Amino acid sequence: MIGSFAGSLLTEEGTLYLENLYVADTWWTRFRGLQFQQELPEKTGLLLNPCSSVHTCFMGFPLNLIFLDQQGSVAECREDVRPWRFVLPKCRNIVATLEVPISQPLPAIGTRLLLERPSGRGLLLDRHPDKPLK
Repeated sequence: MIGSFAGSLLTEEGTLYLENLYVADTWWTRFRGLQFQQELPEKTGLLLNPCSSVHTCFMGFPLNLIFLDQQGSVAECREDVRPWRFVLPKCRNIVATLEVPISQPLPAIGTRLLLERPSGRGLLLDRHPDKPLK
């Protein structure tokens, strides 16, 4: 998997959303994304940050896209995006994109997502990820 392992992803209510979250936060890892991968395992996601649009060129499988605002809240979702597509969200305040398997249910618009690390919970898009959430 491209990117670095970050932890698990929870909803603000504490419900587990993804068991394994990887983060692509460099130009190369965001560009490469899930290209040439055979699949995206269940309960696994790739966070592209920053990222306000997505391409699915050289992908071998469809995926669901979750577009996030600065607070890590769901601003827009796209379901079952096939390979060889370019996706521009309709919302203008998108700062990151979460790619998940099509088997993963999409969260409701406005749902805030939190990162769960062994050291504690933190904001998903926090610039200081080692600082625990109060």
